[in-house]
Amino acid sequence: MRQIILFILGASVSFSIFAETEKTFYCEFKDSDHIDSTMVVVNQSNEIVKVINPITNHIAEKSKRFYKGYDPIRRMVVGSIPANDRKGCNEVSVPLSEEAKINLNIRKLKADPSTAKLIKKSYIETFVIHNLKNNSQCVEVSYLLSKPLRLICTDSSDNTKWIEFTKKEAKSLKTVQLKKPISEKRAKQLCRAETKSRLFNPKTFAYQDSQTNTVETTGITAVVIHFSASNALRETTNFRMACNYNSDEKATFNLTKVSEG
Repeated sequence: MRQIILFILGASVSFSIFAETEKTFYCEFKDSDHIDSTMVVVNQSNEIVKVINPITNHIAEKSKRFYKGYDPIRRMVVGSIPANDRKGCNEVSVPLSEEAKINLNIRKLKADPSTAKLIKKSYIETFVIHNLKNNSQCVEVSYLLSKPLRLICTDSSDNTKWIEFTKKEAKSLKTVQLKKPISEKRAKQLCRAETKSRLFNPKTFAYQDSQTNTVETTGITAVVIHFSASNALRETTNFRMACNYNSDEKATFNLTKVSEG
């Protein structure tokens, strides 16, 4: 029993020593129009063993990141892209507070030219903060798009969603979420009906093949139908019809002729 206790104590001491050799750093860097940030955990050999999104707390696969190591003398992460990127890193003991995460997210959006114009509108900023606090799909807002209005959100599992909203929803502080896409079967039925409605003589519609795909990040169900049809002169032509359906069955269409050969 004494040996077992000593073994457990020894293991605990070893783990404690190992844990103490790991340090966590919050790193932030800027250029003229962008802010980026990360949290890195480095071991006693100056190797990064974890890369953490400071806003979502998601731990990224090391192989998917550009960082190679942390230089404690220069206090920077080395081996990043671009090569001359110097990151200011400070050792931290705890994750960022919820308020700090939100403030960082807003700063990043305001610094990015693609999102700055929208986020500077007070009702949009308030709307983004509301969703950061209340929407599980928007732990982090990566981008804002204007046409149509969209939040590009990341959840705590690093999944991305493109969530559409209206100006009215933004001003009323609605917590918006990605709606469930329509089924691929339903999208295919709608696309075939739309295709026939555009033909001079729908009776000449000759189905060839089709592909369907649901894009989870946008909630759009896409259908592509290949077919042939004849005109008033009985000339037969091959066509390609592409239909992209939102969850409310609104869609965009693209009908093109397919050249032979």
